[in-house]
Amino acid sequence: MDAADIALQTYGYQNTSMDRIAQCSCMSKKTLYQMFDSKQVLFETLLKERLLVTELHGLTLLGDTVEEQLIYGVSCFADTLLEEKRVNLMRVIITEVSRQPEIGAFVRELFASSSKPHPLRKWLKDFSDQGKIRLDNLDDDTDILFGMTVGTIFLCELTHCRPSKTPTEKKAFISSAVRIFLRGLNTL
Repeated sequence: MDAADIALQTYGYQNTSMDRIAQCSCMSKKTLYQMFDSKQVLFETLLKERLLVTELHGLTLLGDTVEEQLIYGVSCFADTLLEEKRVNLMRVIITEVSRQPEIGAFVRELFASSSKPHPLRKWLKDFSDQGKIRLDNLDDDTDILFGMTVGTIFLCELTHCRPSKTPTEKKAFISSAVRIFLRGLNTL
């Protein structure tokens, strides 16, 4: 996967061939085709592996209050999403979508068809089901929480519009945003 990621970042989707990926991975093209039927299947696998944050689905939210637990979960989510390999891949996808609209369609479908819900959505639903918070609209509230916290930091990383936040600054930003988000809900 790393070789495919490097080739995609270096050459773009259109100019990345299975030959180039095989060269980057130091394996034969035949071996690569035994693993993946096509370049499209390989890139779909790469996107699923790198963009869906599946490793957080079983995360136990630490803390005594909803606020502490959300701050912990959102901080873990931010750390995972802001890994360099994910940020770089997202930069390439943004660039390639304008050239290859099918990539945008695939990414939309990838997120829509994921069998596991977005971690933030899962956590908010769990809190709501437990009667700890009241949500007006789970999907909208998930998007709002994402935008207020991780989305803002991620956008700054993608565009380099601000210096990267230190871990302490990131934690303070997320803590503040989670508090504001919870105040905006009808918390119990």
